[in-house]
Amino acid sequence: MEIIESILLIIVVILMLIMMAWPISLPLLIIYLIKRKNKNKVFKSMNITGKDQYTEITPDKLEGFDIHDLSKLKVYLYDIYTKFENAYNTLDYNTMYNVCTEKMYNLYHSSIQLDLKFDEKKMIELQQLDNMIIYDTYTSKYKQVVYTVITVKYINYTMKSDGTIVSGSPTKPVKESFEVIFIKQFKQDGKYRCPSCGASVQGAICDYCKTKIDACDDYRIDSIKKIVR
Repeated sequence: MEIIESILLIIVVILMLIMMAWPISLPLLIIYLIKRKNKNKVFKSMNITGKDQYTEITPDKLEGFDIHDLSKLKVYLYDIYTKFENAYNTLDYNTMYNVCTEKMYNLYHSSIQLDLKFDEKKMIELQQLDNMIIYDTYTSKYKQVVYTVITVKYINYTMKSDGTIVSGSPTKPVKESFEVIFIKQFKQDGKYRCPSCGASVQGAICDYCKTKIDACDDYRIDSIKKIVR
């Protein structure tokens, strides 16, 4: 009888603790679910359904480019890509900002901050370039865009601050392909042109349509999306 009474007392105490804790635990649970939903939303925005095959452009597509050789242009652009990935891995926000557009920076900065809120850090270590093709280009009087597919072997894992591995492997490389888009803004009469309305811009924001201007004389990464099939 005493054993049964002891068990009932323990159950009552547990229930009382639960009743006392739910006003605190429920808001925390809601906050956690919102953060997790936002994290999944950011992750999905970094993926794209790829085509079955991407075809390399012909050299004549580089007419008007500063670099006319396909191989040299690939080396140049891949160097920018590696700078971004290394900066992402080491949380070097200054380098990240300098090699990508404002839109791209904000997306990845948000991703990093969400990971840190969960005490997680995504580690990316490039091992080797497997293949890179330039499958399209676009040139206007305001900008030059280069569309590439980069296939790399790399280490990809997520870890806690105490070293616990959450996902992936720190020793086993994986091979994946990414659509990487590079963009370069042009100057006209010593000024940049707004990509939205075409107005002449001297500052960081267009005075007419309020569009933010990624003013640069070099290529910047505008998008990196993992190709899923």
